[in-house]
Order: sequence, then structure tokens, then C-alpha cells
Amino acid sequence: FLPLLAKKKWYDKAKYGYARGWEPVIYVRNIRSYYDIMLWLDEHKPQQPQQVTPPSPYSIMPQIL
Repeated sequence: FLPLLAKKKWYDKAKYGYARGWEPVIYVRNIRSYYDIMLWLDEHKPQQPQQVTPPSPYSIMPQIL
């Protein structure tokens, strides 16, 4: 209903008059599109290889005691 506030037929009846009602509609649409992209990216992210920690040099060396 917000875009109707840019039409004379409707903004004459509105309490605060004319409004650029299409702007919040576009703003919310952009937010929802960004959210959908984030969901898609989360579902399709590549698998991270597991970190392999190299053995400590102290565990390889023979103990000298």
C-alpha cells in the first residue's frame, strides 16, 4: 500500500499527505535479496579441509635422559 501514497488520489486522503512510498518497498526488497544470497552462499560453501597439525620436533627426537 505504500506506493499508493505517491498518487494524488491517495495522498489527498492520507494524514501526512504525499510520500515516496516505493522507496521503502525497494529497500526491503534489497534486504531480502541480500538475505537470500547469504543463505545460498551458506548452503553452497565449499568444504573446508581439516587442519593437520605437523608433529612437534620434540616428539620425533629421542629423549636424551
